[in-house]
This record gives sequence, structure tokens and C-alpha cells, in this order.
Amino acid sequence: MFANHALNDTMIDQSYRMLYNINEVNAIPFPQEIPVLKLISSQTGKKIGTEYQTNHLNRLGAKTY
Repeated sequence: MFANHALNDTMIDQSYRMLYNINEVNAIPFPQEIPVLKLISSQTGKKIGTEYQTNHLNRLGAKTY
């Protein structure tokens, strides 16, 4: 019974549309009036690099300090 509610046609359809939905959301500009606080651990910085984090903050229009 749980499996029927956890995995249904709508969930399957959304999984097929995931890449489209991600690209659509990424194309929406982030509102400048919303403050952003992004805490990045040194371990994460080493693992995925600071370039990714900087690009993400630039996409959000956030100022880095």
C-alpha cells in the first residue's frame, strides 16, 4: 500500500521532466531584494572547489566578502 502512494504516475512523470524543470528554474533570475547567506565548509571547498561556489553566488547576484 505504501509503494502505491510513494511511487505513482505523477512521480514517474516528474522524474522524466527533472532536467527540464531544473533548467527552467535556473533560467529564472534570483530576486535581488532577498538576502543570501551561504556558509561553505573548508572540506566542501576542497571537495568541489571554490569556482563552483563563486559561480553560484554570482548567479544569485550575491556579494562575496
